[in-house]
Amino acid sequence: MNSAAATEPSEENAGGMTIEEVQAAVRDSNINPQTLLATDYLNHFNEIIMMVEMLPDIPDILEDAMEWHPKTYIEHFEGSSIKDARLAIIAYDFAEPRFREALELTIGHMNNTVKGGLDQLVGPVESGDTNEVKRISGETSQRLKIFMSMTNSIIQGTASTMGQNEIDAMLTSGGSLG
Repeated sequence: MNSAAATEPSEENAGGMTIEEVQAAVRDSNINPQTLLATDYLNHFNEIIMMVEMLPDIPDILEDAMEWHPKTYIEHFEGSSIKDARLAIIAYDFAEPRFREALELTIGHMNNTVKGGLDQLVGPVESGDTNEVKRISGETSQRLKIFMSMTNSIIQGTASTMGQNEIDAMLTSGGSLG
């Protein structure tokens, strides 16, 4: 992801808009005017959380879940059909680094949680161990929901991120996911 200073977006990435133009444009959009980030990005993760939660009842969905791939914020909006997708990409360049960095850090933890959880589910799904599938999918979805809440707070500008010690404690409590 782009980590250029928020006050110096490239002409190419910013679509030639100034920060003032971006701030005015986001007022009539689903993009947070404080952070210049959009909650629509969370839809990318809602899909995988739903599949993980369905695994105990529909173990065959693991194959579909394993095809899920992380997308960066920009990649998500490049493939999005929402009205403000282009504006979300432009606004991202203007977002303060503290918001972008917190978002990227938290998303990295989410991606690792998805991969770790899915990798751990392969054996139990293949062997038909429904109790283990239920346990692992439950832990994975619970952790993903915590990260989703954190990510939403970052996008809304109400929190930056958890400290690394808090994240480590969360990831090690109750299992070895991550």
